[in-house]
Amino acid sequence: MITHFQFHHQFPNKIHVFESKFVKNAIPLFEASTHLRQPVCDLLKSLSPSTKRLVVIYDVVMVSVVQDVVCIPNGEAYSFNCGSIFVGFSLMCEALGRNDIVPMYNNMPPLKSCFSNFILDFMKRQQLGVVNFQAGEIYNSCRAIEGNILESLVNDIGGEKNKVWAVGPLHQTTMSNNELRRDQVQDKWLLEWLDKQESNSVMYISLEPHLFFRGRD
Repeated sequence: MITHFQFHHQFPNKIHVFESKFVKNAIPLFEASTHLRQPVCDLLKSLSPSTKRLVVIYDVVMVSVVQDVVCIPNGEAYSFNCGSIFVGFSLMCEALGRNDIVPMYNNMPPLKSCFSNFILDFMKRQQLGVVNFQAGEIYNSCRAIEGNILESLVNDIGGEKNKVWAVGPLHQTTMSNNELRRDQVQDKWLLEWLDKQESNSVMYISLEPHLFFRGRD
């Protein structure tokens, strides 16, 4: 189990991060998603009569799109958090002012330094006027990696009110059989290489920090 997390003392200039092409290109997609509520509602109503149980799994920033599931008698919704439990838990700690749970959260960067004002405003708008209809939460993680944080989420933050699952890590790329076999060979080489390295000599960088890299990096 991973028990040590290290945060740098200085964080990159958020202006650089929020002006990246990735962020700029994502903004129109976020705005367009706000028009999906009625089509999704119509789809759910058309599917409801033909099934005993209609389960909707939605991204946490798409709350308003699927909110009409409450009108479906046999419908139930589960939120999917593509980020790690650690990310979700730390954001909840900040929102609830519960930095006392784990001491290291006192040194976490504030939420406003992680997201642009547009993204923060969008997430707030997603929650306005929407009742808490989710029957449970799904996280892209696993107990072997974040079991202790999952327990804190349930016991210290009040996650016991909902069912919580860790079902990952999930791979987001679809590959052909040939690509999959080639990838497995590469993975085997990587794991063999890692086994030969000295303890604590290899640094793991997760996906999201790539937003902080400039083009030349």
